[in-house]
Amino acid sequence: MLGGKNKQPLGYTIIEVMIVLAVSGVMFIIAANFIGDKQAKTAFAEGVNETASRLQGVIEQVRNGQYSDINVNCTFNSTASPADKVNFPVGAKTQGTNFPCVFLGKLVYFSYDADVPDSSGYEVFSLAGGRLAGDQHQPITTPQDAGAKIINNNSGVNLTTKETAAQNLNIYKMTVTDSATPPSTHNSYGIAFLQSPSVDAGNDLTNGAATVNLYYVDGLQPNDSAPEDRINGGTNLVTAKSAEICLTDGTRYAKITMGATGGSLSVGVKMNGTTPC
Repeated sequence: MLGGKNKQPLGYTIIEVMIVLAVSGVMFIIAANFIGDKQAKTAFAEGVNETASRLQGVIEQVRNGQYSDINVNCTFNSTASPADKVNFPVGAKTQGTNFPCVFLGKLVYFSYDADVPDSSGYEVFSLAGGRLAGDQHQPITTPQDAGAKIINNNSGVNLTTKETAAQNLNIYKMTVTDSATPPSTHNSYGIAFLQSPSVDAGNDLTNGAATVNLYYVDGLQPNDSAPEDRINGGTNLVTAKSAEICLTDGTRYAKITMGATGGSLSVGVKMNGTTPC
C-alpha cells in the first residue's frame, strides 16, 4: 500500500492484490483436490464393499435355497450326454412338481474386457440340474452328472438378472485357483456357487441349508454371446479353491476374495491403493 509522507495508506497496489489472489487460488486448488480425492476414496471403498456384499448375498441365497418363485418346467435324462441331460420344455410347471430336477445354484458372469474402458456389468444366472439318477435313485453330487444348465430364454423362462458393480467400478482382472495338487491359477470370467446336497445315512437327500461349493467355468470368455453354451452340461464347471476379482475406478484398486473359511464359503475385501492387482 502506498501513500505520501505522513499520510494514511491509500490502498493496495495491483501487484499486492495479484499476489493475494495467486496465494488464495493455490490454497483453493489444494483444498479442492484434497476434498475431491477424499470423496473419491470414500466412494471407491463403498463401491467395493457393496459389490462384495452383493456377492455374499448370492452365496447366502444358494445356501438357503432362495430362488425365483417363477414356475419352470424341467426334465432330466440321466443317460443322455451331459449337455442334453436337462431340458426346459416351454410351459410352466408348478415348483415342487419337477421331481427329476432341482435348482443347483447360481453363476455370476462378469463381462470384463481389457479393451472396454467401462466393464462394470455382470449377470447372475440360475442353474438347474438332475436330482436323482439310476435305478436306485442315487443323489447326484457333481454338476457333470446333474447336466447343469442355465435357465434362460431358450426355455421360455428367463431367471437371469443383470447387475452393475456398485459406483460403476470397473472389473480390472479376475483369477481363480483350482483345487488340484499342486493348485494352478487361471483367468476366469464365470464363477458358480453350487449346492452340495445333504445326504443321510440311507443315501437320501435331506432338507436344510446346504453346503455351497465354488466353481469356475473353464473356457468362458468375456463378452461371450452365449455363456450358457460354455457350461456344456456341467462338464466345464471346475471346482475352485478360491477366486479374486480386481476392481478399479481408474486410480485405485481393490480385491474381492472368495474362498472357504472354517468350512463355509465367504467373501472378503482387500484394498490395494494405487497398486494394480
